Formats: sequence, structure tokens, C-alpha cells
Amino acid sequence: MSDKDNFDIDDELARSLERLVEEETNVAKAAYSEDKIKAEDIKKEPENINLGATQMVDKDKVKSLTSAIKLNDEQDIKTVEDTSDFTIDVPYVGNASKNTTSIKSVKIEDDENDWDEDENLDESKTVQKTNKMNSDNPVTMSNQTSPEDGKNKKELDKKSKLIIAGACGIAALVVIIIIVIAVNMNSKNKKSYKYNLEKGTQYYNTQDYDNAVTYLTKAYNTNDGKKNADMMYELADALVHVNQNDKAIEVLKSALSYDKMNEKALPLLAKLYQDEKKGTELSELIKKYKGTKNEALLSDYKVDEPTSSENPGSFEDSVEINLMASDGCTIYYTTDGSEPTTKSSKYSSAIKIEKDDVTVKAIAVNSIGVASDVAEFKYSISLKAPDAPVLNPSESDVKVGTKIVIEGLADDEKAYYTLNGSTPSANSSQYSGGITLDKAGNYVVSVIVINKHNLSSPVTRVSYNVSEEKTYTKDEAESILMKRLVSNNKVSQSGTMVGGGGTAKLVYQNTTTISGTKMYYIRLDVNSGNSTKTEGYYGVGVNNGQCYVITDNNGSLSAVQY
Repeated sequence: MSDKDNFDIDDELARSLERLVEEETNVAKAAYSEDKIKAEDIKKEPENINLGATQMVDKDKVKSLTSAIKLNDEQDIKTVEDTSDFTIDVPYVGNASKNTTSIKSVKIEDDENDWDEDENLDESKTVQKTNKMNSDNPVTMSNQTSPEDGKNKKELDKKSKLIIAGACGIAALVVIIIIVIAVNMNSKNKKSYKYNLEKGTQYYNTQDYDNAVTYLTKAYNTNDGKKNADMMYELADALVHVNQNDKAIEVLKSALSYDKMNEKALPLLAKLYQDEKKGTELSELIKKYKGTKNEALLSDYKVDEPTSSENPGSFEDSVEINLMASDGCTIYYTTDGSEPTTKSSKYSSAIKIEKDDVTVKAIAVNSIGVASDVAEFKYSISLKAPDAPVLNPSESDVKVGTKIVIEGLADDEKAYYTLNGSTPSANSSQYSGGITLDKAGNYVVSVIVINKHNLSSPVTRVSYNVSEEKTYTKDEAESILMKRLVSNNKVSQSGTMVGGGGTAKLVYQNTTTISGTKMYYIRLDVNSGNSTKTEGYYGVGVNNGQCYVITDNNGSLSAVQY
């Protein structure tokens, strides 16, 4: 039978006993009313009239006492330690001297540790009843009786019987009251903090979690229960075992409210938050204990901060950063210095930082909503304008057709130029592969470079004096080439090949353009006796008179200055 059933039986017993007391009192009153003795009719006192003091008990007193015993189950239970006597005063009815019937020394001894729900009520109570009559007033009877005296004696005998019956009823009522007190005291004890704590802990230690929840909940609902964090942990753990996680969470919150650093309640609460997918609450819990000695207890539930592909620092050009987090996490970020939340920008691609000082703040949020600490990355962008362009050739005297080239121009940079010395802009002629000076005259070539951030370089200016080039004939070209062969110790002054014998002979092939230079294409043959062999191929610029060594790579001609 469960304790709940025991408590219901106790309450029903108390109500039944109250009804019994009321019925017995009504019977006694009815009997008394029928045979009421008029004082003036009794001439002499009865011989053994001392029992007359117990004729009836005031119903209101008995009911008041019974009602006082029944306390509200919701009130705090206090151990009854007052063992003083209580007395029921019963008025004497009759001509005998007035006395008081007392029920003395109704002693109820209670020790919380001795109560058990399965033990019989310990009836170690004593009830002592003492009736004292006035012994100084003996009753004497005459040996001679008149008819009227006989009638009176008969009536007295009848009333004595009624009085004795009433006294027995009162005694029974007293016993009933004592039983009611004991039952209620047992019931009160079973509602006490200490009793329920001990019983609940006993069940918890034996892994009887259903009963542990029943008793520990009763202990928890007392004032003392809110001050015992370890007991609250046991109750929460028992609730978890009976699949009442939401209640367990509330109990653990109460435990940590009383004992913030409780090392058993804290990790269990974190686990329940995770199991119940309460990510927001778990995030707040982790944040609350950050920097405390118990922070390590929550390490298994923390989400790692996001990382960046670029270390924070200063840059002379724009930078793109990629944010990374643990698998299954979503990244949220801000670039204005505010704290990121799940309502901030959701990261999906590289963040481009093009200028000024920018602070990127980011959090990683896992699948149940637990957020990491905020990661912070500071970038300082000091954009740099391009350097002044370098022109090639740099000498001022050039020939018609000379091409001016900008050295080191980056792919994401653009150059603009003028030929009259004016300052160029993005609206000027755009440079593409070179600037060709195709007419004789004086030029001031001015060039700027603009980068992808629309920053412009300083202007570079170079003056060029462009003159017409001489056109060499084929014979002049062959003469220039032979002189170069002699000067390079390839052919002797007599026209023979140095070191090999035979006579050198130049044979014109054609006029061709190689690498933008127009030249005469000439073959060098060596005649020795009746044989002739080809020694190599050369070229002479039609306009510049420069000599070149020509190489034929499967029909593709290339020329190197010789």
C-alpha cells in the first residue's frame, strides 16, 4: 500500500472518529435528558456516588479538540514536543459535593526517526484517569425506609447505571481521541522534511527512482528542501530516470540558485539542455560560468569560435577573408563592430575588405542553437597608389617607328597617356601593348597608371626626338654584314673562313620582317675547291643597319642581334 493511500486512510479515520464522538455525545445527552434528576427530589446522597462525576462531556469541547488535531496537509509540520497533561473537566450532576473528573498525563512521545510507513503505530502513550470525591462528606442512610424513600432509591439506582454508562462512553471517547492524535501525528511525521528526505534518499540509493521522486518531491516542497542543493540534485537525477526532464531542469535551476557552484547540478543541467535541444538556454549557461572555476565542467558543450583565413593586421591592398567553423555549424557575422546574433548576416562566401579599418565579429552556432564565444578580427587597410610608370626606351633620340613600352604594368592596372606633355587621365588614350612613334618630330610622352581602387600613380614624362631612318640597299647590307663577320673573327680580311679554309660568300635570300624588324635575309656559304656548304643565315635591318643571326625553327624565323 502506498503512502498516499495511508494518508487518505488516516484522513478518513479522523473524519469517522469525529462523527463517532458526535454520535456518542448525542446519545449521552439524550439519556441524561430522559432521566433528569431534580435536585430537590433527592433527600439523601447515594452511597457510592463518586462515579457521578463522569456523566457527560461537552460536545463542543470534544469536537474542538478533534478538529484541532486535523491540520491542513499544506502547512509546515512541527514535531510535537509538549507532553504536558491535559484535563477534561466534567460538571457533576446531583447532590453530591462538586468534583472534577480529570484525564491526566496523556503523553505522546514522538521521534521522527522511529516512524516508518510500514510499522504499526507505536502506542507508547499512557492514559491515567483519576476520580476524586470529597471523602469528608460520607453518606449515611436510615435503616427505616418509607415508600417515598424506596422510590427515590430506585430512581437513584437507575441514574447510577446511566452515570456509569456515560462514564464508560467518555472513557471510550478519550481512547478514540488518543488514537486520533496518534494517527494524525504519524501522518504529520510522514509529511516532514526529514522523514521524506531520508526515505527519498534511501530509495534513490537503491535506484528505486519512482519512489525516490515521490519522497524527495515532498522534501523539496518544504522550506528546508529549497536549501539542500545535493538533495535537489538527487531529485533531478531521479526525475531524469523516470523521463521527467522538464521538471528536472526546474529543480536543477533551483539548486544552482541556492548553490551556484554546485559541481553535480551544473553539468547535469547542461546535459539536459543539450538533450532537450535548448540551445539558447545552454548558451546562456556557458556564458554565465565563463571565467569561473566551474567553466571546465561545461567544456564538452562549448562550440569553438570561427577562424579566419587571413590573420588580422594592416594591409596596403584590399583583402578577402574566409570564415571557418566546426562541421554542422552556421556562422553569423558583423562588420560594423556590433555583437553578432543569429539575426546578423549569415556567412556564405568570402568577405571582401577594401578600405579603412574594419572589425569582423563572428559566432558559430551548432544544430541545436548553442552559440560560440564571439571571434573578433581587426583589419586596417591603407590602400597604396601605383608607383610612377617606367618607360622603355628611356633615351631621347629615336627613329621613326620606335615603340614605347611601360615596364611592370599589373594585370589589374590600366595606363593612360598623352604625347603633347599634358597630364593624362582616365579620359586620355589608353595604353595597350605599347606607344608607337610613327612620325619624325619631338614628342613629350606623359603616362599615368590607375589601379583597381581607382587610385592614380604619379605622372611619368619623357621627351623623344624622332628622326627618319636611312634605308640601306642590299649591297650596303651585305657590306655591313661582311664587316661584322670580320670584326667577330669569323672571316679573314682576305675573305677566307678563319681556321677552316675556303672562301666566304654572301648570298641574298629575300627581304623579310622578323619580330617587327624589316631586314635583308642573307645566307653565308663557304666554297672549297669544287664543293660549297652553307655556314649559316644572317639578317641586316633595312632601316637600322643592325646585323642579326637568323634561326629557322621548322619554318618559323627568329632573329638575335649579332
